[in-house]
Amino acid sequence: MADFAGVCSGDIYVLEPANDRLMPELLPFLCQTDAFFDHAVGTSAGSLSPRTNWTSLASFEFLLPPIQEQARSVDALAAVQSTTDELKLLLDAGEVLIDAALVDAFRKGSTSRPLAEWCRNLITYGIVQAGPDMPDGIPYIRVSDMTNVDELSLDGMLRTNPEIADK
Repeated sequence: MADFAGVCSGDIYVLEPANDRLMPELLPFLCQTDAFFDHAVGTSAGSLSPRTNWTSLASFEFLLPPIQEQARSVDALAAVQSTTDELKLLLDAGEVLIDAALVDAFRKGSTSRPLAEWCRNLITYGIVQAGPDMPDGIPYIRVSDMTNVDELSLDGMLRTNPEIADK
C-alpha cells in the first residue's frame, strides 16, 4: 500500500473502495489472500507475460463483514504484520551479532591452533569405502547430500557400520 501520491505503470491496478462499506485499510490484506491471488492467476491471459484485466479482477467475490468487524480484523492483521516485521528485524540483528562474534573470535591476535586441537572426531580423509548401507548405522554425508549452500538433504543419506565410522 503506497503511502504517497504518484503515478504507476499501466500493469498496476490502483484499488480504492467505491463506498464506505469497505475499509481501505483492509484492501492490502484482502489482496494478499490465497483466494484473491488464485482468482488473479486464474483469470490471467497471455503467454509471455500473463496478466489479468480489470473486468476479470473486478469479478472477484468475497464475504464482507460489517464495518466494526473489518476494523477489528484490520487491527489484528496490522498487529500480526507489525510483529512479523519486528521479528524479521530481530533475525537480521541476530545474524549481524553472530557474524560480529565470529569475526571477533577468529580475528588476528586470537589463540591460533590447528583445527584438530579444537575439534573432536575430526574426519581427515573421509570414508573411502563405506561398506553396505545399514539402516540403523552411522549416517555419513556425501557431496551429493549437499543440495544447497544452506541445506543438507537427508533423503538419500546412507549409513555405515560403527567400525568403519570409527576409522
